[in-house]
Amino acid sequence: MADSKPYLTSTLEERRSLRSPPESLDVQPDLIMTCSEDFQRRMVRWLVETYEVAILGASQGLLYLQLSPTMTEAELSHPLLANYQNAWQHVLYPPSNPPTDADKVKVQRVALLIRRLCDDSAIAVIGSVIRLYPVLQQTTAGQYAEFVQAAIKAQPETKLRLSAHPRGLERHLADTLPESIALTPSLAACTHFATVVQLTAEQLRQSTSIRNRGKATMAVLPEESAHCWFASVVGKEFFDDYFAWKDRLNNKIYNTHKPVGWLPTSRAYHKMSEACLRRPLLPCSRPRRGLDVGAAPGGWSQYMADHCQFVLAVDPGALTVNHTKYATDTQTQDLKGIYHLQHRFEHCETAMAKHGPFDICACDMNVERKVAYEFVKLVTPHLAIDGRLVLTIKMPVRSEYLTPVIREVQDNLRSWGYGNITVTHLFANKKLEFTVIADRLSESSLLQHAPTYPLHDDVKQSADEST
Repeated sequence: MADSKPYLTSTLEERRSLRSPPESLDVQPDLIMTCSEDFQRRMVRWLVETYEVAILGASQGLLYLQLSPTMTEAELSHPLLANYQNAWQHVLYPPSNPPTDADKVKVQRVALLIRRLCDDSAIAVIGSVIRLYPVLQQTTAGQYAEFVQAAIKAQPETKLRLSAHPRGLERHLADTLPESIALTPSLAACTHFATVVQLTAEQLRQSTSIRNRGKATMAVLPEESAHCWFASVVGKEFFDDYFAWKDRLNNKIYNTHKPVGWLPTSRAYHKMSEACLRRPLLPCSRPRRGLDVGAAPGGWSQYMADHCQFVLAVDPGALTVNHTKYATDTQTQDLKGIYHLQHRFEHCETAMAKHGPFDICACDMNVERKVAYEFVKLVTPHLAIDGRLVLTIKMPVRSEYLTPVIREVQDNLRSWGYGNITVTHLFANKKLEFTVIADRLSESSLLQHAPTYPLHDDVKQSADEST
């Protein structure tokens, strides 16, 4: 499998050096995914770590994925692997090039990968901008029409729907394909999909090759053509999982297993969902209690209510999620659901002491870091040992160095008794924010090695000096 780590850990200058014209090596992707540059780096990390695929390169909003040479343990143990054993029967091959056993296994693995991606709750929040193109044939502009004709020759009743990147290429294909090939834009009326991704010589020169520091490319660029086309002709049944996923996204349920018609109250719901997906909650011997500071309009509280018996939502603003208004005489016993305490968090220590200790504390306030630090110091005494802290750090200044900020956050949390710290840029995060997940440790824990002083002032001063 290609090693993507050099790209992920490289400097800006090193990454720029990867944009030199690549060598002509025969490397073909198995699946191409559209992904905007805003999410590209996050997506590369997630795909490599979760799916054990190689990222051959990235070019103009496209990621080129290659399966490992042999089936991974995750593929072999997947309960739906057998369901895609005959997926190759949905693929149309030219009679002169019938599928080999290796081709059949490849189609099975590509179909399973599409299903796994469609079931992935982490990337569902950006699923509306993702398109998938299986790569089963490499051809050129001049040979594409001949390839399609040969593929559908055995099935003359085929009705094709074109799916191409860039999107303007679909009109060009419709004009160049022979009139004997029936085309339709309707998903209901089509029987097969003809997919194609055009890769130009200019894209090859501009592409960022992640494999072996730029010494391998996505494909051979044919000498007789300026374009390389990655194509396939497959039955629409091959995309059943993909379009079922798109239907769920259109209904705004984002793989949450909620019924159609259910809506998250805000985008923040998916932040908490993804944070708990990456770091599952620890087992708890009693019903969980949650604390959500900066709760309005209630996205994090809405998610926490599914995992906690009682959620105390603190925010001077209004909540749009179903809740009960908190009163000073509210009793601790048998509290269920979301209770809204409509005050600033600095004035809520009495309520936190009364209803703690909490098993989950979350903060998504739109404030600078020092205010978020005050929140952490205030709630730490009311967080149970092994309790989970989920904190969003906002970066209001684009020019501020990210690495010192991350170290600052980690050192401060360790100094306040936290460990198992994960700093991540969720798909649900905006550009200038990241999420911190940490557990409160006992004083006797060997994992806790805290500095004797917080570092935020010193780190900021050194960063300013370096500029």
